[in-house]
Amino acid sequence: MSFENQNGGYNQGGYNNQQNWNNQQQGNLGQQMQQYANAYQQGGNFDNMNHQDVYNHYQQVAQQMPPQQLYDAHQQYYQQMPQQQRQGLLSGILGAFNHLGVSPQQAGMQNTDPSPHNLAAANQYAAQNPDILSKVFGPGGMLSSPLAKAALAGGLAMAANNFLGKQGQGGGGLLGNLGNLGNLGNQNQGGMM
Repeated sequence: MSFENQNGGYNQGGYNNQQNWNNQQQGNLGQQMQQYANAYQQGGNFDNMNHQDVYNHYQQVAQQMPPQQLYDAHQQYYQQMPQQQRQGLLSGILGAFNHLGVSPQQAGMQNTDPSPHNLAAANQYAAQNPDILSKVFGPGGMLSSPLAKAALAGGLAMAANNFLGKQGQGGGGLLGNLGNLGNLGNQNQGGMM
């Protein structure tokens, strides 16, 4: 955004202010991703996290992360979830999808087995369809429960955990295309961006 100044020149200040705001928001998201990784590494307890915050962070990451990487992060999380919890979550997702007119096949699920694949496919489908994401996993949505919040937070945690692990190995990491997320809060801790 440019504005003509009194001398006939253009001021790029609006753009720079917007860019600074964007960088600050990305840095804040990076700090949150670090918190998800920490929560996961300390036993995966997401109870103290606000569902609205988790949902907002998930939306931001889902818009920027390649779908296959988001799917992989969810699949890793669900592989570690007990079968009984996976069954409960899948039952809720299938009920919500049915209510919204979405078939399991449409969502990329192979069948109605509570496998990590099927749950990850359901999350990936919802992430690519913001209206469904909101209606199913959002606060006040059909699955507004600790398990729904854990499904989103768990995907974020695995993505952040994978990123941090690959960063230490010199790789680009699972969140590679999220680019400048303040290196997940490790840089720029004492000042403005």
